[in-house]
Amino acid sequence: EGYVPIPLLDTTDSGGLGDVAFKGEWIHRELGRDPATLALMVVQGDAMAPMFEEGDRVLVDKSQAGPASDWVYVLDVDGALQLRRLQRLPGNEIQASAANSAYTTFRFTLQDGSVSVIGRVVWVGKEL
Repeated sequence: EGYVPIPLLDTTDSGGLGDVAFKGEWIHRELGRDPATLALMVVQGDAMAPMFEEGDRVLVDKSQAGPASDWVYVLDVDGALQLRRLQRLPGNEIQASAANSAYTTFRFTLQDGSVSVIGRVVWVGKEL
């Protein structure tokens, strides 16, 4: 009772894997979010290490798919989900960078179609 389903995103093909239950009261009180706009993703790989490690869980607010601030977002890049820090640049360009310097920074526009922004990361749960 009092739990709400949050869809779990598949990091390999942008599909869904089912739902995970979160306390609705916690989402409203602690995050100030509408549970209907949230999705959960399990971090894969080390692109955003040490900020986000493999196995961490992140809640993504899909209502914030327009990168308005310099923050971490989930992107759909040719059908695969990725976490990247986004920064708006002049001329409608967006720069996507990883925390791990082994990964290449790239630029895109929301109109080019090869990259879409799924939403903004609003919470992380760390594995112990």
